Amino acid sequence: MKPGLKRRFSRHKLRNEAANNIRLDFPEIDNGITLHTAISGAGRPLLFVHGFPELWYEWRVQLREFSSQYLCVAPDLRGFN
Repeated sequence: MKPGLKRRFSRHKLRNEAANNIRLDFPEIDNGITLHTAISGAGRPLLFVHGFPELWYEWRVQLREFSSQYLCVAPDLRGFN
């Protein structure tokens, strides 16, 4: 992989998801652990959990669809990303 390729791809993905009203956040949980999450919408929470070897990005279509009724949260599970 060429140096800097991952960084450019990540920025491209961020721009696209910002256009879809998906906010990427890094909340701190117990013991100083930071967890990457994708959040969209407002209201009652709806949690999307991915399996191996996927990431939050697998839920992007569902996040857009359900964000009109729910606060959708899709975390990147530790060890997968």
